[in-house]
Amino acid sequence: DTGSSNWRLPVPDSSENPSNDTEASSVPPPPPPASGAQESVAPTPPPPAAAAPAQPPPSPAPEMPTAELSDGPADGHNIGLSHAALGMSAKRNGRVALGVLAAILEPAERVEVLSVGRYRGHNGVAALTDRSLIFVNDREWEPNVERLALAADLTVTGWQDERKAALVFESGGVREVIDSIGERETAQRLAEAVRSRVGA
Repeated sequence: DTGSSNWRLPVPDSSENPSNDTEASSVPPPPPPASGAQESVAPTPPPPAAAAPAQPPPSPAPEMPTAELSDGPADGHNIGLSHAALGMSAKRNGRVALGVLAAILEPAERVEVLSVGRYRGHNGVAALTDRSLIFVNDREWEPNVERLALAADLTVTGWQDERKAALVFESGGVREVIDSIGERETAQRLAEAVRSRVGA
């Protein structure tokens, strides 16, 4: 027919083809597992790794060593008493030489009187102790140190002007001079103490 017309495809009747339902219902279920067969089980996970042993704490750093405190009296040589009698200029000029004197004195040796001046061209000290007459100076690296025994032939001669004094000590052919003594009264005390000790 050459004219337009509505038309539909025929819909198959399910009743006409019952084999589809029969085929679906006739599919057998899966067989049960054979007797004695074990179901697959997931492997047991390995145990966790053992924790690393705890590290010991680090050793403490060694402490800085400290010097031991000196024992004995702070002024076993009695230098402080004579030092206190000096003026400011003599204390300043004789500071190093007095340190040298303290270092070379024998154990328990005590200073009785001292005077600060120039000894062999350097700031120095002449000190009368209970054992001898000592001369020291502050010469750098190698101070001069001399001792004179308090022998009967020990003589002392003094000079002074309006500013300074000098002392000359002689014994057994040895001659020691300390000059430029700014505190003239200390020179006088030292000379008198030496003469008294040797009986001059």
